[in-house]
Amino acid sequence: MHHSPLKIAVTVTLAALASAAGATAGPHAGAPPRGAAGESTSAAKAASSPLREAVALVRSNGYTPDSTRHYKPWATLRVLVATATGSASANNQQAFFFVGRRYIGTAGDRVTASLAYVGQTSTRVRLRYGVFGPGSGDCCPTSHRTVRFKWNGKRLVALDRIP
Repeated sequence: MHHSPLKIAVTVTLAALASAAGATAGPHAGAPPRGAAGESTSAAKAASSPLREAVALVRSNGYTPDSTRHYKPWATLRVLVATATGSASANNQQAFFFVGRRYIGTAGDRVTASLAYVGQTSTRVRLRYGVFGPGSGDCCPTSHRTVRFKWNGKRLVALDRIP
């Protein structure tokens, strides 16, 4: 049987890629990929579903998350800082809080013009609010204030005054 040089090169390249990726033929060939802890890919996707649900809830309330990297799946209290969808500026921001998959509310009744995630522990979140003085305009806060929020096991509590 005669094989063209291209077919041989492609076959060798595919075999090398499979070998480099750790793929082997055998009883588990074709099985779903598994992570380091042995969980299936579908289990890994299920683990990320609380974030997808949180993003969907934020969007259904007319907001778009500024980032999802601050949503910490390991934490009891989780937060997404978001801006009103279609806003011409980032002046219409709100923080949406979750305990596990359950939405528990926003950081306050009013939207703010300057809001940023600072950090957190499992049950506390710190957000940075812009404080606007007379004549500061919508673009430029004159100072910033960090506000701590805590999940006390029953409800969200602001430990500091929200500006």
